[in-house]
Amino acid sequence: MNAVSRSLTIWALAVLAQASVHAAPDPDEGHRALLLVVVHNYGVVPSGILDAATRTVTRVYEPLGISLRWTNPTRQSGAASATNVDTQPTMTIHLRILRRDEHNKLFPGVLGIDSPTTTHELMAVGHVLYRAVGDHSTSALALAYVMARLIAGMAVPPDGPPAATIIRGDRGEAARLARGDSPFTTEEAEWIRAGAVLLSAPGRRQSVP
Repeated sequence: MNAVSRSLTIWALAVLAQASVHAAPDPDEGHRALLLVVVHNYGVVPSGILDAATRTVTRVYEPLGISLRWTNPTRQSGAASATNVDTQPTMTIHLRILRRDEHNKLFPGVLGIDSPTTTHELMAVGHVLYRAVGDHSTSALALAYVMARLIAGMAVPPDGPPAATIIRGDRGEAARLARGDSPFTTEEAEWIRAGAVLLSAPGRRQSVP
């Protein structure tokens, strides 16, 4: 083999080796924390508003390493019956939506209240007190803001004893999401990303019958 052939061979082997490294799948690629969110719409929020809100919350969580699967009580068993371990939720969150008294002027928007304790290590319950805050789009965004922050507080709790939290969402928070901003600060987003890693760790996924 002459010098030119030897150089071409070495170059070709180097290119193939580099290509194989880039083609090799990352062992953690696509391995995301999956939360099952069961929505109890006791407040009879219009389906268009509720659907828009859940789509927004799903979009907000995508860059944070958390996927959300939405369902309602009548469809819950079907939504969690997949046999693939990667499709099993790491946690189930129940959101009970109630309608606020329209005559209560203390705060005009949507309120979220999480419980200081959970009924199970991998299940939590939060409450949303809904009131329309404008047109359908604004109301959906205000609802999405409250739901997003409520889910974060229950799924990725901070260190230390849990405490009840009240979240408020009104026109200001709706405008924030309408601009494409996150409902979380930079520090909160990093905290959620770190929590997502723990949630997606082996052994954390629920065994659903």
